[in-house]
Amino acid sequence: MQTRVAIISGATSVLGREIVRIFVRNGWRLGLMMHQNKAVRKELDACCRDGLPQGSWLWHEGSLSVRRDLERFVETVTTQLGPVSVLINNAAMTVNKSLVRMSDDDWSRVFDINLHGPFILCRAVLKQMVKNKRGHLIHLSSIQAYKGGASAYAASKAALIGLSRSLAMEYGKKGICSNAVFPGYMDSPL
Repeated sequence: MQTRVAIISGATSVLGREIVRIFVRNGWRLGLMMHQNKAVRKELDACCRDGLPQGSWLWHEGSLSVRRDLERFVETVTTQLGPVSVLINNAAMTVNKSLVRMSDDDWSRVFDINLHGPFILCRAVLKQMVKNKRGHLIHLSSIQAYKGGASAYAASKAALIGLSRSLAMEYGKKGICSNAVFPGYMDSPL
């Protein structure tokens, strides 16, 4: 049986920690990514210890906007845990300002985390997925992509849908699925 390895960005978010728990229950090796929230990381480490063999999960603490750090993390996961067969782009951020009050930096930060980070991660894992002729890319978009909301957030999540559809068209014939999921509103800091 081939080792099952997943990378999950935004692992310490409200939705991320539930995704991690599901993968732990099903025995996956995990590359977990977080920007903050060390308390939730301790909680998830305990969950992993209870459900997985030691050394079956790795953490990356940092921003999704640093290309080389993300590429190195994917390389480390592949070397230590095995080839990545699932990528879940779950990390997200928003800036709750009207468009005229939003700075260029605010706009860029939202797009760095919500779109550019997933692009970098997809590019890094797709190389091995194409080689293995299988893989799953799961992108957490938002209902705001359709309904509107915070302008930068809604626009970045709509762009993530376009990325997901394009990857499905480009790589579907190579055994790789790309899907966007549209959670509605939930009780979370975001």
